Amino acid sequence: SSGINAEYGLVFSKLLFISGTFVSFDILQSAALLQVVSTQLVCSAVLYVLLYQPLTIFRTLTKQNLIKVLFNGAWYACVMLLWATGLRLVGPIRTVLLFDHH
Repeated sequence: SSGINAEYGLVFSKLLFISGTFVSFDILQSAALLQVVSTQLVCSAVLYVLLYQPLTIFRTLTKQNLIKVLFNGAWYACVMLLWATGLRLVGPIRTVLLFDHH
């Protein structure tokens, strides 16, 4: 029964991803690329902070680990810019198909 629940979770997450891709495509038609990606990243960060409350671990992070976290965030922002550029160029259906077969 846990396998069935995992399958429903996978289907639900894929449907959320597909609907988010179509919504992002519609928004990209009328807004600037950098504005859309920045808004998505800020909203995701706020949700993450509210749900997981990660700010308590920053006291225990070393300077080297903090640099790794910031580098990872910058890398993810660049990947999001490339993904949004591809979404704008090829459309939502091809983006979903290409993203699932990377």
